[in-house]
Amino acid sequence: MPTYVCWARDGQLSADQKQRIAQGVTLIHSECTGAPPALVQCIFEGIDATSHYIGGQPAPDSVWVYGHIRDGRDLEVREQLLLRIAELLVDVAHIDSSLTWVYLNPLANTNMVEFGQTLPVPGSELQWIEQMPTGLRERLLELNANTKR
Repeated sequence: MPTYVCWARDGQLSADQKQRIAQGVTLIHSECTGAPPALVQCIFEGIDATSHYIGGQPAPDSVWVYGHIRDGRDLEVREQLLLRIAELLVDVAHIDSSLTWVYLNPLANTNMVEFGQTLPVPGSELQWIEQMPTGLRERLLELNANTKR
């Protein structure tokens, strides 16, 4: 499952903004990669004003997203992920584009275990979900069906 960790200054993002970012990142990742939406995970972390520095000086109120994704996505897909997530942050967080930071870290599917199983190669996600235990499989398929497009 791609995991996107989003850092922002404590209190900078409301609960509604976090949900909109999570929904947007989920949709963007699914549209760009073809991966099922149920496999996209977003985690939000707050940063204390005294805990973030750039060039040795207190950093401005930026929003930073670090995405761990499976390797095998071509350059065009990764570029679309980066640009669309940055645009989403500008739109939802109401910040200037110069205050968005988006990084992608491609990891080999063999270096990740989720739901107790090594991840499949990109494009094999639905087959991977189909072989899961019934309750988990049904929950993931329901999440896929309920993703707002």
